[in-house]
Amino acid sequence: MKLISSLLRGGFAIALLSSSAAVFAATSVLTFDGLGLANYGVIPGSYGDNLANTPNVTVDYRTFAPGVYTTFSNDLMFWDTGYGSLTNVAIASGAGGGSEISLVASAGFVVDLASLNVASFGNVNQTDQLLRVLDGAGNVLADYSPVTVLGAGFNNILTPGVSASTLRIQFGNTWNVAIDNITFGQRAVTQPPTPTGVPDQGNTVLLLGAALVAIAGLRRTFAG
Repeated sequence: MKLISSLLRGGFAIALLSSSAAVFAATSVLTFDGLGLANYGVIPGSYGDNLANTPNVTVDYRTFAPGVYTTFSNDLMFWDTGYGSLTNVAIASGAGGGSEISLVASAGFVVDLASLNVASFGNVNQTDQLLRVLDGAGNVLADYSPVTVLGAGFNNILTPGVSASTLRIQFGNTWNVAIDNITFGQRAVTQPPTPTGVPDQGNTVLLLGAALVAIAGLRRTFAG
């Protein structure tokens, strides 16, 4: 279903939210509050970096040309109200631009994306909008496009299972689409333990060498 409603109804929605809260127990949220910016102000490139619950995650911003994805600018802009019921949001830095927010984990960690909100400006729905999440190599992990972004209320997007060392959130084909409340966590990547009682390759070579020497000694003993 391409139209993702902002209204969560019934026990199924509650169960989804409860499950999400259980998986993402320690999360950070990009709310774009408290930046002290006027409308059209550039969101600082360091906003969201190394937060208390995600100290190994940094955040990058850019505006791109829709369809070709070439970079228009390496930033997004701030807006206070008018995008559905959201306040203090991030929008593209150009009227016809698409937006991207990247969550980048340091070595040994991955980012888990829990949810995000999008809304459109002026109480007008924006149809056929881009909304997807890619990894750092450009593989699409989740794609809601084309989505109708709501001008009244907002679209609440739950993203269970979306995880990678880099997550690139792309949204909108215009600055009339905004994003807010990006909820994410981090996890350490652990290597599987080495099975006990099984020698590694180096030890195996040493053992085989010792066995061959012993066999050679026995042959010399019996041959004498």
